[in-house]
Amino acid sequence: MAYSTSAIKESGWEIFEVCFDNFERLPFERGEYVESAKFTSFGHQWCLAIYPGGEVFSGNGRMSPSICITNQRVISKLILV
Repeated sequence: MAYSTSAIKESGWEIFEVCFDNFERLPFERGEYVESAKFTSFGHQWCLAIYPGGEVFSGNGRMSPSICITNQRVISKLILV
């Protein structure tokens, strides 16, 4: 699977673009996810995780994105709405 990340810094904001190629080939079983490459922002490493078939408690047909901090002992995640 191929993915890419890029960053733009503008007016104090960091904007990251994450692309997952061949989305239709990603796993669509509920609860299965794919992570992007790691990127650095505000001194931490992050990645974007997507659940193409949704997280365990997602409704049918709902893709779930999550942003994960990866450079801490306990990995935390923030669910994007």
